[in-house]
Amino acid sequence: MKKLSVTQRPAWQALVAHYDNIKDVLMRDLFADDPIRGEQLIVQDSGLYMDYSKHRITNETDRKHVQSILPDSLAGLTKVLSGLRRQEAVFVGQAAVLPSRILIRTLDENQRPSSHDIDFDKGWQTDPLLDEQLKKIAERWRLQQR
Repeated sequence: MKKLSVTQRPAWQALVAHYDNIKDVLMRDLFADDPIRGEQLIVQDSGLYMDYSKHRITNETDRKHVQSILPDSLAGLTKVLSGLRRQEAVFVGQAAVLPSRILIRTLDENQRPSSHDIDFDKGWQTDPLLDEQLKKIAERWRLQQR
C-alpha cells in the first residue's frame, strides 16, 4: 500500500478547499452573519476554555468534519448540529441503538457515579515527587516490596 504525503490526504484537501472559500471573508463578517457565534464555538472542559469563534471556522466546516467521521448512514445527523443548544449533544456509537439527541446536565456530587477508579488528574495537580522519593519507589519496585 502506497503511503500518501500529507498534502495528498483527503483531510488536507478539505483544508485547502475551506481556505479557498474563506480566505477573503473578514472576521467581522463572520460575527455579523452569526450573532451567537461567540457562544456556539466555545469548548470548555476540565478547566480548559477554547474559543474557536475567532478562527476561520464555520458551521459548515464543522459539520463536514463531523460528517467525515460518521458512517454514511448517519451523515444526515450533521444537519441538527447547528441547532443544538448549550449542553446538548448527539449520542451515537455502538452503545446507542439509535442516534439520540441528549441534554448533558450538571450532576450534584451525590448523583455522580461512585467508583473506586483512581483519579489520575489529581496526580497532575500536586507537586512532583522529589528524586529521593522516586529512588525509594524504584527500589521497592525492584525488590517487589510494598
